[in-house]
Amino acid sequence: MRVSLTFMCLAMLLCAGDVQARSYRRAKDVRILISGAFEASFASTAADTVAGASYTTKYSPYYPIAGGIGVLIHDNWYIGARFDYWLAGRVFDPGTGSQSDALRYLAIGGELGIAQADNRLQLYILGGLGYPLQLQIDSTAGTFTTPTKQLTFHGRVVGALSFSRYHAFFVEVGYRFAHLGSFTSGGTDYLSGGAELDLSGPFAGLGIHFEF
Repeated sequence: MRVSLTFMCLAMLLCAGDVQARSYRRAKDVRILISGAFEASFASTAADTVAGASYTTKYSPYYPIAGGIGVLIHDNWYIGARFDYWLAGRVFDPGTGSQSDALRYLAIGGELGIAQADNRLQLYILGGLGYPLQLQIDSTAGTFTTPTKQLTFHGRVVGALSFSRYHAFFVEVGYRFAHLGSFTSGGTDYLSGGAELDLSGPFAGLGIHFEF
């Protein structure tokens, strides 16, 4: 009798645990997600390959900070807004003395994509674009600007692990197309021959999102 009662209690406990796991995510058609992430982006750029120059710091890797707000629809579709701020720069000696350059880049844009959310695990495949609100290079050689503000594009895959009903940590990998244009200062080209500053390349990041 005692053995039967023990097995019955164990069975009820397992069933209760299974129900709790399956109901971990609340049944909602639309969820609001607010996220923040720190990334490392790796570009192959002519700004880091000036002939005869010695570098203390290069543009690549550079470190964007990203944030976003969006909606997850039926756990299958995501649409949202995103902002990016890039921490990028170089310190080098082109043979005429040390020069320090700092890129000021702040952009806002949008993202959309597909999602697969199942209890604790979530997967997103997203594509997006960004429009620069601020884009200039502050340098010891002058302030360099570009006459046109180019859009940037990116795609990323995000894997998230929920630790509660309201937040999850995520990792992401992706690729960014960042052709920023040709910069000049008083008629002086930033890169030789008026070449554009291209910071395209793969990136990876870590972040957290909050779900409501």
